[in-house]
Amino acid sequence: MGEPLVVGFSGGSDSLALLQYLLKIGGQRQVHALHVNHKIKPDADEQANKAKELALALGARAKVLLWNGNKLKGHANARDARYQMLAAECKRLGSSHLWIAHTRDDQVETFFLRIAAGSGVRGLAVMGFDAPFPIWPEGAGLRVLRPLLAHSREYLRNELKKQNLCWLEDEANQDRNYARVRLRQQLRKLQDSGFAVERTLSTISHFQQIAAIEQEQVKALMHSVVEFSPFGFVTVKTARLSAVSSQVLARFFEKLMLSVSGGLRCKHTAGRLVKMWKALHEGSGPVTLNGCLLKYNDGVLWVFRDPGSVRRYSVRPAPNTTHLQAGSAMIFDQRWKIVLPVEGRVMALADNKEPLDADQRRLLGKVPFYARASMPGVLTSAGEFLLLPMKFPEHISFQGAVRGMETGIRFA
Repeated sequence: MGEPLVVGFSGGSDSLALLQYLLKIGGQRQVHALHVNHKIKPDADEQANKAKELALALGARAKVLLWNGNKLKGHANARDARYQMLAAECKRLGSSHLWIAHTRDDQVETFFLRIAAGSGVRGLAVMGFDAPFPIWPEGAGLRVLRPLLAHSREYLRNELKKQNLCWLEDEANQDRNYARVRLRQQLRKLQDSGFAVERTLSTISHFQQIAAIEQEQVKALMHSVVEFSPFGFVTVKTARLSAVSSQVLARFFEKLMLSVSGGLRCKHTAGRLVKMWKALHEGSGPVTLNGCLLKYNDGVLWVFRDPGSVRRYSVRPAPNTTHLQAGSAMIFDQRWKIVLPVEGRVMALADNKEPLDADQRRLLGKVPFYARASMPGVLTSAGEFLLLPMKFPEHISFQGAVRGMETGIRFA
């Protein structure tokens, strides 16, 4: 029958058009409409119920995903929470794809917003039809599909009207407090004055081609000069780095740091990363940046997890207070996949107060000093601390290689 078709469904015109499309092409596959209720707007519950009823009336399976975490602040915070819930539901349903109703209008609006933000080539390539999931590690192994990028919102609404289908209106689409709404209104005026959207789309296509070339160069570098250690760090043979452009070099270091830190995004990118590398290459001492500690010596770059960042950027709830049963699965520090071999509390070695046995000390001595403090272990109820990579390597895997080799364009 194939995997189920899962769509992010707001109930608006774009997502309604996408749901109709999936119901049409789905055949015998189940079609699931997922509506996220962030609990931000006063009428959020009412809108969620209306969206669910609309999806059910069309013949889809529908579910409201309710955010029960901390109060969300800002668009980016809400987006990350939304994708966390959607990722979890995709995996529960057995689907490796999430269908999203971004349109040609969304593409153009995002392009101009990124120009205003000073984005580079990768940002101005905007959105792709098929891209990696935008959050980590929840979205590992998932992809986002956008089949409506070639269509305008006006075209989709006209098609819905022909079928006598009514969509839900979101008052936020008229709220000028949002930069996208203000831009949308300005673009509408420009189009009325003869502005050709097609030319902008052509420009985006050029940026996408350049970004694709850049990605392939980064991917080739990752495969040829990077070695991922099962102990949570990477080594880089740096001889080839002098032959690549600064743009490729910056993206390369960004991916390295994301793979080692487990971070969702790097705070410092582009020129800052190139300057960092030049300083290291010229003999500076170890550098901490983006949740990583970097050290260069004799043609080899070492990238470790910054031990001081583990407490600030670890799995929710904090790992040093997490007591789990044997067999429990978890992600530690956003980068270690663990299935606990015994009951206990998971924490980094730096947080452990109990002595290690002789066998663990001997094995730990073979691991570079800077990699040790952030390595995870489990403190048993008997007060014994077991370093998982040493004692139970089959129960733990470093996800850096998975993250590092992912080569999609990031999107809004």
